[in-house]
Amino acid sequence: MAFKVPSKKRIQTNSFLAKDQEEINDLLFIRKCDSGEELKYPKQLTIIILKEKEPYFNFLKNETEFGVQGQWHSHNSNKVFKEKNAEINVIYLDDKDDTVTKKLKTKLNAYNKNYVKEEVLFVTATPLSMTTLKLR
Repeated sequence: MAFKVPSKKRIQTNSFLAKDQEEINDLLFIRKCDSGEELKYPKQLTIIILKEKEPYFNFLKNETEFGVQGQWHSHNSNKVFKEKNAEINVIYLDDKDDTVTKKLKTKLNAYNKNYVKEEVLFVTATPLSMTTLKLR
């Protein structure tokens, strides 16, 4: 029996949005930095976003997505808020000075400000000590 993969929702794209998305993908999948140095430090980019805003990140190539649940406690009351989120992971290569990560941070902040409009976009970049990612 075959496993059916549901089709992903996509957001309407314009030329500015497509250019910003392309620049983010270019950063994630480059092999050499501006100085010509080979990128050889694997990292994992993790984005956690509300499930309804997940289509803004469907442009990412080679991403892994998980459905996760967030739970938040209000500081002003005893209320607990639960929300459905998406966790998106992408493995990429960086140099020893974190050049790619710094550029990604700038691009993702601008992308969030212009399109996603989350108050705080939760993104982390974690170094990976062991991976099967082939380093050429």
